[in-house]
Amino acid sequence: MLYTYSPLLAIASAVDLVWSGALISATSCLLLVVPLWAVVLRRNGPRRFMFAAYGACGLLTIFAGIAGHVSFFIAAAFLMIASIAMSAIDSVGNGLFLRALRQRQATEMVPIFYTFRDVAQISSAAVYALLLIVFEVTDVFTFTGIITLGFALLCLGLPRRAL
Repeated sequence: MLYTYSPLLAIASAVDLVWSGALISATSCLLLVVPLWAVVLRRNGPRRFMFAAYGACGLLTIFAGIAGHVSFFIAAAFLMIASIAMSAIDSVGNGLFLRALRQRQATEMVPIFYTFRDVAQISSAAVYALLLIVFEVTDVFTFTGIITLGFALLCLGLPRRAL
């Protein structure tokens, strides 16, 4: 979402696309901190960890959508902080799925998991395209933040110690 819609936000804000590229590069670098999240995960368990990460990411993305009406750079700052929370989500994401499988199921289920991820990416792009017909690009960020807060609530249903 960030890779596609931050350049659109830059264009809508009449800002040079170089700034969007800088934002994308900086947020990509945050994936390097993924191993550090393991310490926090072990201390808090996956339910609290993912609830906090999705909640922070959702709120900050909503703030980015609101700030996008005022300034690209304020929105970019919120997106940068939100991507820290998203790196926490990335650190756990596949682990819960793989832990839920029996060893003999892993070979059969991993392709299904990747198919699910691909469908999720395509369907979210379709929803965003429909949103852009009616709303502004900043509203895509707000919508994504609201959906992410919904995912935070779903995380409360995870087992206390799934990992």
